[in-house]
Order: sequence, then C-alpha cells, then structure tokens
Amino acid sequence: MVLSAQGFTVHAAATYRHAQQLLRHIHAELAAVVAHADMLNEPSPGTLLRMTRAMHPAAALVVLSARARRDLGPLPRKPALLREPFDRADLMAAIVTASDPRSARPAQISSAASSAFPKRPDLV
Repeated sequence: MVLSAQGFTVHAAATYRHAQQLLRHIHAELAAVVAHADMLNEPSPGTLLRMTRAMHPAAALVVLSARARRDLGPLPRKPALLREPFDRADLMAAIVTASDPRSARPAQISSAASSAFPKRPDLV
C-alpha cells in the first residue's frame, strides 16, 4: 500500500519460491526489490537479492531485518539495510539510497522519494 501510493506497481511475494517465479516472469525493468532477510523457503540469506542483481542489475535492493548486517550472511553489493521497525519515510529513504547512495541527503529524501522513480514495476 505504501509503495503503491508512491506510484510503484507492487508485486508481493510471501515466500522465496513465489518471489523467484515473479522475478522470472517480470520482463519489465524493476525499480526496486524490497525483501525480508529471512524469507520463507529461501536457501540462504541474500539468495533472492543475488538473483535479482543478476537478472535486474539496475534495481534498487532493500533488505528488511531486525538483525545487524554482519549477522545476515552474504548479500550482493550495494543493498540498503532497513532495520525493523521502520516507517514509510524510512522505507522510501532506503529505496532512494539503494538506487543512488549519493541522493540520500536527508533534505532531499521526501521529494526524491516521490519523484525518483517513474511508474515501473516493483517486487516487494
């Protein structure tokens, strides 16, 4: 709902297998992938994100977790870690940061978050 309100098309997946199927069938460019670090059925942390990086190299990668980064296992380069709990502004800031770390200045986050991405498919 939060991402839809920001102009994203959201493709939700509750399990690794479902997310994997979505990634294989979405041929449009992904703007962002927001994935929990402990996704159901995921072989190991970061597997979905590494697959996303290989299939959609321009997609912003955001990892949701209550754990510290060092406790998550191998992740692809440049994911943004969003520590739980978080709010809407934190989520949008993480997507902006993952898209282009240079654009994540606090004064720009709210305006950049709403205009940084044209309507493109997302996977959440």
